[in-house]
Amino acid sequence: MAVRSRSRWAIAGLSAAALVVALSACGPDDSTVPVGASATATAPAGPQLIDCVTHKPVVRPDRIAFACADMGLTVDGITWTSWGPDKAEGDGTEHRNLCEPNCAAGKYVTEPAHVVLTQVNQDGLFTRGSATGSDGKPAEFPMMTR
Repeated sequence: MAVRSRSRWAIAGLSAAALVVALSACGPDDSTVPVGASATATAPAGPQLIDCVTHKPVVRPDRIAFACADMGLTVDGITWTSWGPDKAEGDGTEHRNLCEPNCAAGKYVTEPAHVVLTQVNQDGLFTRGSATGSDGKPAEFPMMTR
């Protein structure tokens, strides 16, 4: 009878161990990398800008909304001539609400514009931006930082 008891305990122990191994195989494998992802994290190419529509950081976006609250000034089709550690510059097409007679009823002017991003914070985000249209006067804005 003692031999049978030990055999039952041995079988129960082996079954429990097998169950633990089987269940641990059901969890995610920490070493797997999603399709299309790199196994090593790569740093962005220079400072980033928070997109005020998606609230995600971007590098060299083709469109920037400077007046996020009402979209009163956007620049799209941006071709970046530089994207450095302290400053980024590019050219695109500005869409500016003239707010005449008021912003709700205002008309938009579309013209070429020069974009400049500056003042990188400790998180690597541009915090100031400007768009200069044909009048030569830069419209300056604080940029989103999160």
